[in-house]
Amino acid sequence: MQGGRIVQTGSPRDIYRRPNSVFVSGFIGQTNLLRGRIVGQEDDLSIIDIGGVRVFGPTAPGLGLGDAAILLLRPEALRLREPGSAAVAGCGTEGRLTDRVYLGHCVRISVAGPGGTTLCADRREEEAEGLNKGGVGALGWAATAPILMKEDQA
Repeated sequence: MQGGRIVQTGSPRDIYRRPNSVFVSGFIGQTNLLRGRIVGQEDDLSIIDIGGVRVFGPTAPGLGLGDAAILLLRPEALRLREPGSAAVAGCGTEGRLTDRVYLGHCVRISVAGPGGTTLCADRREEEAEGLNKGGVGALGWAATAPILMKEDQA
């Protein structure tokens, strides 16, 4: 519900995996938001420029070249990568580690991302070994992991 109105119905799993707005994505869980502009398309993927960094995301109905878009990524969809690795190109980012928080079931790693964003990744404790605040880290994701939506769906 938003403002006393039902904005999306469905199973918890469907709403979590396919929210219809930024509000819904944040209502049902932690979400990384990357705001940018669609600058190209390649097969079934959109190329989004986010603060000078180009990343891939799935195409979305009603979005085309030049449109402002938001890329939503869940923390569990992000994987730790070696800085400078090819695995990051187009489906990831590198940056300074800004935080590391032990949550019991996982460790939340925060990395300064493109366009002034901070990306949070939830990983098992052993995966986060040796990653400390102030160090350099890289986060990657599968090209199909993000959800792409129009900026006005916020």
